[in-house]
Amino acid sequence: MTRKFATATLISISTLCVFGQVTTPQQSAITKAEEVGMSSSRLQRLKTAMQTYADNGVIAGAVTLVARRGRVVHLEAVGSRDVEDGARMSPDTVFRVRSMTKPIVTVAAMMLYEEGRFLLTDPISKWIPEFRNVQVVDVPFAQQRPGMSFKTQPAAHPILVRHLLTHTAGLANDTGFTQAEFQKIRPGSVPTDTIGGFVGRLAKLPLNFEPGTGWQYGFATDVVARLVEIISGQSLDEFVRERIFRPLQMRDTQFYLPSSKLERLAAVYRSNADGKIELSEAPTPESPYVGQGSYYSATGGLTSTALDYFRFNQMLLNGGELNGVRLLGRKTVELMTTNHTGDLFHAAPGMSFGLGYAVVQDVGASTLPGSAGMYTWPGSLTTTSFVDPAEQLVAVMLIQLQPRSADITNAFQVLVYQAVMDPPGAGGKP
Repeated sequence: MTRKFATATLISISTLCVFGQVTTPQQSAITKAEEVGMSSSRLQRLKTAMQTYADNGVIAGAVTLVARRGRVVHLEAVGSRDVEDGARMSPDTVFRVRSMTKPIVTVAAMMLYEEGRFLLTDPISKWIPEFRNVQVVDVPFAQQRPGMSFKTQPAAHPILVRHLLTHTAGLANDTGFTQAEFQKIRPGSVPTDTIGGFVGRLAKLPLNFEPGTGWQYGFATDVVARLVEIISGQSLDEFVRERIFRPLQMRDTQFYLPSSKLERLAAVYRSNADGKIELSEAPTPESPYVGQGSYYSATGGLTSTALDYFRFNQMLLNGGELNGVRLLGRKTVELMTTNHTGDLFHAAPGMSFGLGYAVVQDVGASTLPGSAGMYTWPGSLTTTSFVDPAEQLVAVMLIQLQPRSADITNAFQVLVYQAVMDPPGAGGKP
């Protein structure tokens, strides 16, 4: 079967409907960078760098977006959406955003939090009784090695909602003593799997550490999603479509891509030993992201576009509101983007972890330009975005490359910030 799809050559009017700026395909929705304190010529460096990566075969292509004070100043597509098929990248290309799903599901949970449906200090067994009597491995997680003998004992403390949202619950994962057992019960390990089914299986495995005593990235957000389903009475898919995507006009964000959008789905590439790309997953009708499915992966199942994810980020930067539609209150957004983990988070220097986001605490220690309070979270296929309240800045980079390139992600951050030109403290001023 050949993979030939019609290439999208124009951006739809709905795609370019940004903050009330409705444009025709022949017009531009891009604001001149100098109007918001940035440099057009310096932003050109961002496009040049991404084009160079593509020309050198390091990536197939990329879509990058930069916005300041609510106005998009840069939206560029370079390289190919599908090298083998000869399809060029376009601004409305659809990407698998993987772990960038987690902040969206976190917002879904916090919307219910604002309705008084739960507190962060509530034990999750209140809604999922399978977690009522969890066991924990008796060897400290940092000392766990494959092949070591261990015993389990009752957890001294219950798993709280806060532990799920901060990845400090100690849930079994594909690392640690129980990794072999986890592989047997992981999402999709049974036909027509569901979040509820997976969470029920996960609850039977012992924890890697006492809740609240460590930080380990994993599948905790799927348990958050199950709480959203139980508390709201809706599937995760229904909740995010009705409460987040439709109100924010995120028309190209979904768990399972309709076949009508397949022509816009980017192929996934992997980096070989020479640092060059080779095809990993083609955009075919058989893709697990296309059509219908029963497992709505809160850990990493969404597909989206640069403009859609920008709208989500801009809502957060605005304190929970976009174009008159309010999803969260300002103080809730502030709660999400403050340090909830103390010194437990060691995944990135100079950063802590909030609810769904890593948050910059020490710019110098991070070794990258930014601001204290900037929050971000990447995806495993070299997708990333960040929000900087101090500079009123939003940036999105979408690439489909595995394993995730920290170098490209960090370079993107440098290239965005080097284009900020106005005086210190002018970020929010027109």
